Amino acid sequence: TLPIHEDTFYQFASTHDVNPYDCCRINIFLEDWQSGHYFEINGKSVLHWKQGDVIIIERDQLHLSGNMGMTTKYTMQITGVKSEFTGC
Repeated sequence: TLPIHEDTFYQFASTHDVNPYDCCRINIFLEDWQSGHYFEINGKSVLHWKQGDVIIIERDQLHLSGNMGMTTKYTMQITGVKSEFTGC
């Protein structure tokens, strides 16, 4: 479980000498949603996702994630500069 938090991209921005407000994180669901899997961003639940669905997380957006189910929940996150991603 990852409790509610905001990403500041401080480490990424410092390492790559970019403005943290120019960064975003891409969360990719690697498998279809299963009972007990949960993701929330800006107070809105995300459920019933399909493999390959994407959530874009911008700086200072409150979000959380958890797994209370019987199967492992797999996701992948990519952090980068918004201008490098289509859709950010």
